[in-house]
Amino acid sequence: MNQTYQRTQIGWAAPALGGAITLVAGRLFYIVPQSRLDMGAALLFYVPVGLALLYVVNFTVATVSVDEKELVVAFGPGLVSFRFPLSAIRSVRVVYNPWYYGWGILRRGGVRIYSVGFGSAVELETAAGKVRIGTSDANGLFEFIQRRLPENL
Repeated sequence: MNQTYQRTQIGWAAPALGGAITLVAGRLFYIVPQSRLDMGAALLFYVPVGLALLYVVNFTVATVSVDEKELVVAFGPGLVSFRFPLSAIRSVRVVYNPWYYGWGILRRGGVRIYSVGFGSAVELETAAGKVRIGTSDANGLFEFIQRRLPENL
């Protein structure tokens, strides 16, 4: 049984927020009189746009992969990733993350959430607590992990 699972999800929330920040910063940059266009005014544009770009690059795409030993959640190009050993997983179930839970890496009600959007997710219960991983293939990920839990081997 030498199979792996991999699924990439693309979210719309990070690009939408990044675009909104860029538009607001661009408008601020535009309305500053040209005579006052100094370093401070330029920072009104470049700092938010740079941060928005960094956010969009890292939180638009999430890839979940599972092999025989661990589950890995990698955001964007992989600069931000989290690893969960399968041996530490006590249980797994399919859940739903409502839109108001947000997206990215966050904590809601004692649950750590790793997601690029709202919708279906897989919740892992580990010794360290509960973790939710957003995915567009919750049932497939659930089944793949479930087959690899120690009581199912």
